[in-house]
Amino acid sequence: MDEMLRRDQPPPEGVAEQLEFFVGGGPECAPNQGPGELVVAAPEVVTIPSAPLFCLFGFHGDFAVTLEFTTPAGAVITKILPPGWDATTEPVFPFPPGGPEGRYAVEASQGKDHARSTFVTRRTDHPTMAIAPLRAAAGSTIDVFFGGLPPGTTTDVHLYACAGSAGRRGNHFYQATHTVTANAAGEARLALQTSRSTPATCYVLGSLEIFDPKSLPGGGQPTYLPFAIYETKP
Repeated sequence: MDEMLRRDQPPPEGVAEQLEFFVGGGPECAPNQGPGELVVAAPEVVTIPSAPLFCLFGFHGDFAVTLEFTTPAGAVITKILPPGWDATTEPVFPFPPGGPEGRYAVEASQGKDHARSTFVTRRTDHPTMAIAPLRAAAGSTIDVFFGGLPPGTTTDVHLYACAGSAGRRGNHFYQATHTVTANAAGEARLALQTSRSTPATCYVLGSLEIFDPKSLPGGGQPTYLPFAIYETKP
């Protein structure tokens, strides 16, 4: 990713130099629990690839929460949310290209308190792009997943950085373009490796060739995915 940020080139024809991109708005998780009830809310169907948010209700944000995902084959994958976890970004679990289809279970636990839910994974039937994690420490890797693409085709993705990357204020500014190639299954994966020197700020990765699923079937809005890098103490 640092190499992309070092490029000094204009955007390709048809690609915006600046984005007015709003990060925020209403919560994705609407409370649906009774008094004192613990809930881990999962989407009924999770597409592959994607990185959905699993909503937690009734759990105390000042203490760690353990999430255990049981795959269709019975394997258990554990994700621990540290004390002070951010309910809007951290309970995100990635389902990368090539993952198994079928029924999953997810259990959230905090001390003696538990909540459980199930969901089904299905491979996407239209071009899609996902990113995880949404917040990452400088020096870690941001994974970008692609699915539902015509096999063997190429797709351009465009990186933008907001104020802080070069002392600029306001909009997100174009940084670089990267081309990914879909495999025989129509899937691809891009690893954005950061370093301790990667500017700690917010970013957007966009594609004019992959439409936002929220705008389908009648829409045609390009996909723009925000993420952020934060500093780590030496």
